[in-house]
Amino acid sequence: SLCTYGNGELLAIPSPVMLAKSVALCCVYTYHTPLTAKRTAIGDVSVAVADGGYRVGPDHGLPLTRFRLDQVAEAHAAVENGTVGKVLVDVRG
Repeated sequence: SLCTYGNGELLAIPSPVMLAKSVALCCVYTYHTPLTAKRTAIGDVSVAVADGGYRVGPDHGLPLTRFRLDQVAEAHAAVENGTVGKVLVDVRG
């Protein structure tokens, strides 16, 4: 699955390739969500994670493999090669 949060620009989607690889695309639109609601949601999710409500990582059977944005090709290769768990790309600077 691929989830994207847009900035208003058009996104070119290689749909034939995605279909062949059974990639699901989820687009999330939050432009009309007030900033306070976004901050509350982030806080609620953070509390749930801290309280153990969302368990990730190797101790919980869901390893996390992280890549920097400039390593997106390597992240893609990791997915293609069957990396177990979640492959994450950090888009922050």
